[in-house]
Amino acid sequence: MRFDVLTLFPDMFGPFLEQGVMGRAVERGLLEAGLTNIRDYARGTHRVTDDRPYGGGSGMVMKAGPIARALKDLDPVAGSEQVVLLSPQGRLFDQALAWELSTLDRLVLICGRYEGVDERVREAYVDQEISIGDFVLSGGEVAAMAVMEAVARLVPGVLGCETSNREDSFEDGLLEHPHYTRPPVFEGRKVPEVLLSGDHEKIRDWRRQESLKRTLEKRPDLLNRTRLTDDDEKLRLYIGLVHYPVYNKNGDTIASAVTTLDLHDLARLSATYGLKRFFIITPLEDQQELVERVIRHWTTGHGAGYNRDRKKAFEQIEVVASIEDAADAVRIAEKAPPRLIATDAGKGRAPLLEFQAAGDMLRQDRPCMLLFGTAWGLHRDVLDRADHVLEPVEGLAGYNHLSVRTAAAVILDRLAFGR
Repeated sequence: MRFDVLTLFPDMFGPFLEQGVMGRAVERGLLEAGLTNIRDYARGTHRVTDDRPYGGGSGMVMKAGPIARALKDLDPVAGSEQVVLLSPQGRLFDQALAWELSTLDRLVLICGRYEGVDERVREAYVDQEISIGDFVLSGGEVAAMAVMEAVARLVPGVLGCETSNREDSFEDGLLEHPHYTRPPVFEGRKVPEVLLSGDHEKIRDWRRQESLKRTLEKRPDLLNRTRLTDDDEKLRLYIGLVHYPVYNKNGDTIASAVTTLDLHDLARLSATYGLKRFFIITPLEDQQELVERVIRHWTTGHGAGYNRDRKKAFEQIEVVASIEDAADAVRIAEKAPPRLIATDAGKGRAPLLEFQAAGDMLRQDRPCMLLFGTAWGLHRDVLDRADHVLEPVEGLAGYNHLSVRTAAAVILDRLAFGR
């Protein structure tokens, strides 16, 4: 592939084309680069390349003549080519565009200066305009270098490892996962155990989850342009709505009744946030049958055709008799026991797990199950058996009596988005 750059400052490109990836590629003949000084095509004693704009205004505009003559004087190259003007008005440069340009035989880059170039250059000679971002540079040279390196990396043979460009940030629309190298412990910080395990499938899953996590935290806009798999769209999180053991308002241990409102709202919540499963936990057979009947209505009965969105939500629900049965179901599905995270509107068991830390756990190599209580909250035995008790949701007015449906929505949003 050949790059031709039209610029007023060709010396800026010397070190760029002599070192690193670009330098090695040029030396090996994989890339060619031509630098054209636009000033060489200006006429007159002083070789002026800019002039005042018609209509008045501040600044100067690059003249059309020198650029046009420089373009016409380029040596012909067989194959496909494009003339690109680096401009803040152009298409935003991204990895997809880099791939498009890498298929060309030649890319001609015009580096503007001052207030820009005469509009007639764009009209007569430019195939497309490209911008590298919404900020101001003094000229197009730095932008041209960015485009050249991004495109060059995609030319076969330029990178030593042919899979490197496929694993970089933005290649699949996501930011890259964290990287670690020796030593295994640095200033008290350890390399994640999964990377030392030798289990390549777990390592691959961990890297994918970390990539998703970073993208969600730092560039959530990228997720709108990324094709996610079914597994990507699901947090490694299960929820259980516990109806026994819980308390009534007098502090007695009871088994509470199932409410269909909880079924509908929590099922929809589970589907919205991509949870793996929503367990209804009750030992009462009549309550189990009630739940199964409602599930059948919305998944295989009349409701399935009436409301397909509700069908998808109700497919999330599974009825079990105990927390232990729910944990066993997760263990079988995930091949690992879940962390049990209990919720409590009070202060719970110290130390409490903060939302940020809980959100981080969801991206680790072990599944989590979040337990919500009904009636007047989870029994103390459940809180004591849990691996963690999540900090309570606290509002601004000291009123801490949310419904389980509302509390679950707030908690899942905080866990999913790390806030």
